[in-house]
Amino acid sequence: MTRMGCGCDQLGCGCSEMGCGCDSLGCGCKDKSLLGQIQKATGMNPWWFLAGSVAGVGLWYILKDAAAATLPPSTAGQESVLPPPPIATPSAYANIAAVAQRLNDVETQYHMGHFTPEQVLAELDNLTAAAKTFTVYDTARVSQILADIANLRDKVNDFIQFRNSNPSVPQYVPPAGSMPVANVNPGFSAYA
Repeated sequence: MTRMGCGCDQLGCGCSEMGCGCDSLGCGCKDKSLLGQIQKATGMNPWWFLAGSVAGVGLWYILKDAAAATLPPSTAGQESVLPPPPIATPSAYANIAAVAQRLNDVETQYHMGHFTPEQVLAELDNLTAAAKTFTVYDTARVSQILADIANLRDKVNDFIQFRNSNPSVPQYVPPAGSMPVANVNPGFSAYA
């Protein structure tokens, strides 16, 4: 093997090829370009690799804009607390325990300010009728529920009478859908 010029002319290596040179095994022409390295690593034609890369980047740009357009607008800073909806009146009660639970719910909703006194009285009329349908099954429990209904009815009627007889007392009517807020000073004690 004789070396002539920049390559092994006897073995067919020419200097015009990039990276050609002779070593102890003969002519070693290696393509040191990026496409040559891709072909050597993947075993595929490097032009397909470039075409796939360009198509992938183009697809990314197209889908990036499409995904941004389908996102809902941000509601940051617009959050609000809504009151829980009032518990709906059932059309029928399965047992006297369900009537007692509804009575408890009505009283709680009334004290939270979700029911007006007039709404409570209408609910109590419905609960009285519903409780009387269970007198055959559990008379003692029904009489207890009817007593609790009468007790709440008396409290509501007293409040209505107080409100009507004292028009000078400012009446607070919460706006529809609002939640009542207690503004109590934690350091204040009425018993001090």
